Amino acid sequence: PDEASRAVTRNEQPTEKPVFVEGLFGDLNRLDPARLRPPLEAFFADTKRATIHGYYTSEIGIHKELRYKGNQILAEFVGCQTQDGKDCPYCGQKA
Repeated sequence: PDEASRAVTRNEQPTEKPVFVEGLFGDLNRLDPARLRPPLEAFFADTKRATIHGYYTSEIGIHKELRYKGNQILAEFVGCQTQDGKDCPYCGQKA
């Protein structure tokens, strides 16, 4: 059976691309940075990217929203400790 299946599939190339391949490559081509974009589209994309970067590198974005406390060495990962109506001291989740 294995030899028969190898004989059938050997050196056979598909004659057309599957639909999912076209969709995948279409998405990749859309994200190509070398693709020329209209100036207004480029302006809004750059503005959005700069705004997000600025927010998440500011104190309010990184510490208050993301609750980043800095690099810490943990002996073990304890996970969220929100229990019995108490806030978690590790992740900051409210009870």
